[in-house]
Amino acid sequence: MTQILIIEDDPLVRETTVDMLEAEGYSLISADNGRKGVELAIKNQPDLIICDIMMPQLDGYGVLNALKQEKALPAIPFIFLTAKAERSDWRLGMQLGADDYLVKPFTRGELLASIQARLRHHAALAEYYNRQLEENETRLLNFFEADILQDLQPVSQALDALAVALFLPETGNADPANLKLFSSYPTSYPSPGISSKLAQQALLTGHPGYYRLKDGCYAAYLPLLWKDELLGVLGLVRPLAENQPGGPEVLDHPYQRRLLTIQYQLGLALNNARLTEQTRLNTGLEETSDLTSSILSAVSHELRTPLTSIKTAVSGLKDNVVALSPEEQQDYISMIDQEVDRLDKLIHQILDHSRIEAGKLQSEKGLFFLPEIVHSTVDRLGRLPLVARHPVQTEIEADLPLVYLDFIQVEEVLTNLLENAAKYSEPGTHILIRVRRMPRPFQVDAGPAQLGLLVEVIDGGMGIPESELERVFQKYYRVNSVTNGHTKTGGLGLGLAIARSLVKAHDGEIWAYLNQEKGTTFAFWLPF
Repeated sequence: MTQILIIEDDPLVRETTVDMLEAEGYSLISADNGRKGVELAIKNQPDLIICDIMMPQLDGYGVLNALKQEKALPAIPFIFLTAKAERSDWRLGMQLGADDYLVKPFTRGELLASIQARLRHHAALAEYYNRQLEENETRLLNFFEADILQDLQPVSQALDALAVALFLPETGNADPANLKLFSSYPTSYPSPGISSKLAQQALLTGHPGYYRLKDGCYAAYLPLLWKDELLGVLGLVRPLAENQPGGPEVLDHPYQRRLLTIQYQLGLALNNARLTEQTRLNTGLEETSDLTSSILSAVSHELRTPLTSIKTAVSGLKDNVVALSPEEQQDYISMIDQEVDRLDKLIHQILDHSRIEAGKLQSEKGLFFLPEIVHSTVDRLGRLPLVARHPVQTEIEADLPLVYLDFIQVEEVLTNLLENAAKYSEPGTHILIRVRRMPRPFQVDAGPAQLGLLVEVIDGGMGIPESELERVFQKYYRVNSVTNGHTKTGGLGLGLAIARSLVKAHDGEIWAYLNQEKGTTFAFWLPF
């Protein structure tokens, strides 16, 4: 049953809302102040929270901010209750990440419509990222992936064997039908006398098997156990000794001790390999689960923030009670325009990332003049508030050749780098874009140097922490903060990951480094 937390200090509004929602089949818990509401939210982790703004002890903004600080708390849809007189405070709630607003007094239909819309939106996001989690779990389920037990030469030497082979169950359990060769020495297989069918027989019975061969040798198949659990079979071929008239199963005592020692060591090694893999699997699943929660929280916050801003602006424009001046109307219209652009960019990034992950990224390449793309990008972004706060300069080497590239994709790379530079720099600081010839960086082969063009986006900001330079191109990774109190704005953490994929699709290179004096440089290189 869907559980909803009501945080409202007015007893009449609280009890009426509780009764209304209980009649609709929801499970309700309630608190009469913000502090109790936070405690109940952490304890019960409800499916949705409805919270008044003006309350004693801790107001609605304080409740929302406190819940955002709880890292172990999943993303919970959050609806504010407000009065018309509180219009000037709506923007603060949007910045904190509220999902919706209800103006008191509200109707039963308005309340139910808002709740159902928030729950559907949250469920859709959760379903999408659960699918991503299941796909990641499948990739992790590869048993015996480590390279241990591959080299059996020491085992062959210790047992005076002509050939040895290690057979393991394919599915990670002792099923003879799925037994397969894991490693052998010599590495050529099949070796004379080594048989997977005889190994399966030893695994099936749990007892060693000895077989006389025609060329004066014998084959032995030894089950490998750990605490009575069958983990595999060791097969070996060895010459029959003169003192073995009774057959290969009559072994001298010292050699029997050697066999038992090898059996024990291999059983221990297999068990350790299994435990190591299980630990890696559990760690991987925990990290994947943490990543899924983080992604879900980030995406839902980043998508709902512009939508809430748009909803607030439209509500303000529709309000017939409070007359708006032309300046106030223009402010609402500008807010809608900016938030629509922001929402469009977020959706564009998610779709780009989905195409890249699915391997469906297509390039339409032709010969283009790279400086033309630079000037086009600077002119376009210069009209947006984020970049307009920074003087952008260009330094372009003369007589540069045309480059075979996809115009739209390279423009997107430049857009992401330039917006990133503006985001992490104080307003008024300069940004420099430099384009010049350069041999391929990081070239490892000994052949002639491959020539191309280097594009550098250099900002004068506080600089990205050096420890995070290698991680900024990872998907969903966002730098925590920048020094001197200038913190980054929100984002999905996809822009630089998309830029890296687009550059790699052009057989290029992309990297970042700290400037000597101040700021960070993001650079990418494309071949002629």
